[in-house]
Amino acid sequence: MTTVLPTSRAIREQLLELRSQNTLLQRFMTMGELMSRAVVVDGFGNVDPDTRTLTLLEAADFDAFSELKIERNFFTFTRNAAYLFRFFEELSGELVDIDALDSADTYGDFAEHIAILKLLRERYRLLCFERKILDRIFVPELYRLNRSWVAAQGAMAVLAEGYLTNFELQLLREIAALVPLTLRFDATPYNGKMQQKLAELGVETAEGHQYLIDLASLSIVETVPLQHEARIKAMPLSERILQSAFIKQKVYEMISEGIVPERIAVVLPDEGFVPLLRGFDAEGNFNFAMGEGVQESLFVRRCEALMAFAEHPGVENTMRLERLFGEGYRAMISLYAEGCDSDRFTEVTEALLEGESDTVGGIVREERFYFERLIPQLGESSLRSLLHLFINRLRGRSLDDVRGGKVTVMGVLETRGCRFDGVIIVDFNDAYVPHRSDKDLFINSLVRGRAGLPTTGEREALQKQFYYQLISRAKRVEISYVSNETTLPSRFLKEMGIETERLYADDAWAEILFTRTPKRSLPVEAVEADYDFAARPLSATALKTFLECRRRFYHRYVAAVAPHELPREMPEEHAIGNALHNALRDVYAEHEAFSDAKTLKAAVAQALAAHSGSTPLERFLEQLWLKKLEPFFEREINRFAEVRVKACETKLTMEYGGLTLEGRIDRIDHGPEGLEVLDYKSGKYPLYTVKTVENATDFQLEFYALLSEQQGEVAYAGYYDLNSGEIICDPLHGRKRELLHEHLAELRETKRFSFDMTDELSACRFCDYAHLCQREMQ
Repeated sequence: MTTVLPTSRAIREQLLELRSQNTLLQRFMTMGELMSRAVVVDGFGNVDPDTRTLTLLEAADFDAFSELKIERNFFTFTRNAAYLFRFFEELSGELVDIDALDSADTYGDFAEHIAILKLLRERYRLLCFERKILDRIFVPELYRLNRSWVAAQGAMAVLAEGYLTNFELQLLREIAALVPLTLRFDATPYNGKMQQKLAELGVETAEGHQYLIDLASLSIVETVPLQHEARIKAMPLSERILQSAFIKQKVYEMISEGIVPERIAVVLPDEGFVPLLRGFDAEGNFNFAMGEGVQESLFVRRCEALMAFAEHPGVENTMRLERLFGEGYRAMISLYAEGCDSDRFTEVTEALLEGESDTVGGIVREERFYFERLIPQLGESSLRSLLHLFINRLRGRSLDDVRGGKVTVMGVLETRGCRFDGVIIVDFNDAYVPHRSDKDLFINSLVRGRAGLPTTGEREALQKQFYYQLISRAKRVEISYVSNETTLPSRFLKEMGIETERLYADDAWAEILFTRTPKRSLPVEAVEADYDFAARPLSATALKTFLECRRRFYHRYVAAVAPHELPREMPEEHAIGNALHNALRDVYAEHEAFSDAKTLKAAVAQALAAHSGSTPLERFLEQLWLKKLEPFFEREINRFAEVRVKACETKLTMEYGGLTLEGRIDRIDHGPEGLEVLDYKSGKYPLYTVKTVENATDFQLEFYALLSEQQGEVAYAGYYDLNSGEIICDPLHGRKRELLHEHLAELRETKRFSFDMTDELSACRFCDYAHLCQREMQ
């Protein structure tokens, strides 16, 4: 007796169950194995995937093919060939002659596409037959039954878990004519298409029953009502990541109820969830049936880093290359855009494999062996193009999960033919359940239905069938889905009448994944040190730092701990401001005045281009600021009727009350009433009120005014707002001068300070020394 099951996992489950019963083991095989062994095509050799794609590309070499909007460029074609093959495979599987599509397309809406596809298939068929290479789409017209092998199997029992194509049914009936063959089939609300096929053969079925059908006589041998005992609950969660906590909690509950972990399955409609769950599986409780993708390996990450750098050679991508390659990254970059043959490709990929595991190395070398046969077909390709194509091949490969967890994580297709006591399904959202098919690219569902091909609705029903079978066979089922403003639950929940509940707040789920560190009072180390303000120059910036937070002043000016700034991809506001300052400095170093705004703008544009970076963002910001400076240009021309620029970026020092003050002043103008001291501002600037001035910490304008008085009488000191073109003077300048004098007098007299931390915790948020002060934990 040979039993045919849908998947290898279903066979393993059956073998484990039979071993526990201490009985003779049956013979098992999958439906795919049955098809490959029962079918013989004489005189042909099986086509490998690469030859298959290259042959179809050769067949597509005719003018009308471009109307399918699929480029014949090799790299583009390899990504789209799968759609063409899937379409031809459907025609073959359902035994539908491609010519039948003409009559199914009643109104001729797809006549052009159908004609192109017919020509493409025929050209591909001629090439395959001429070269004696067998593509599975031609098997139904070429095969003969392997009668001796079938007879050796004896009686067969086939589990029809999902959907059998017309060719599969035809082959099973031929086998049934040689040996006894029964078909076990569950009639559910979601496999109406299969029930219809059986009805056309004369086998009537009704929903809610399991049938054992003799395919030779087309008679029903046994009918059993389907039993549904599962306790099903569904729960919404606001964030996808919280479903990892949901899984861990439900596994714990099921084991507590007595369900053994080997009988629990975690089902992922989208395998993109695997990295999230694996990252939180610190205990090693899970084994992942899909393995670990090679795309997560060091080799692939290095290749992707090279490709990313080629697209955007910015700071982050450069640092990523340096981290992954070390000093060798420069050599890789130099090779990247060059032409590449098989020998060079081998040399480069071996270098990329340095430090990689033997398992990944074996997979890469195996794929490279086949891939290098394609390189001569690609003409003169760069290393960049070849790596891109090679990485796409590797994405389909995976490494076996060897961690040995007892709870299995799998995709829904892997569950066919299996029975679990506990089932946990996540991502039960409309985007994933049922899975959307992309097989309607060339003709719509209406034409497909008329031609006898599965429609979109029938394919979605098949997906629902898999979930229905899985759920109905379990004892306990827990479902989660993401529910927020952008994500909706699957409609399948309502169809099955599954109620949803919300028992726990998101914080409760988060506590399963993350250890909450309670806030605690940290010991505050007192810092006292000698410091003589009279012994060194004092700037407005240093004074502001001292007044805002003495501990920050201590780190920066006493202990001389300079902050470290990481390289950034995006320019920050201060970098943009610096470029503007430097551009205006250069312009006014050569010209003390301008007579028209157009000339001034051209001069600033030229200087700004010299000080801006070369990235697209920096070029955009350069043009944006030239537009924003329009009011500034107009204001400047009006001022130049009476004003001339005296100095720019001038560094001045002076003795004041026993201290040395210093500052670099953006600009000093000669005005009708004296010197006009200006500080450019491209962002915010401080302005105090009567209520807040007593706590003022910023005395920059007061510093500049004092320093400029050495040059002559100062009419005013103000902020030059580059956004609005307005000059803003502080109405409380007099009071601030008095406060400055008081602060300086105190600093001059004091020689030892307690460098305490500020009480304003908000000031620590972006402070470079927050970690040193342990304030990042507050």
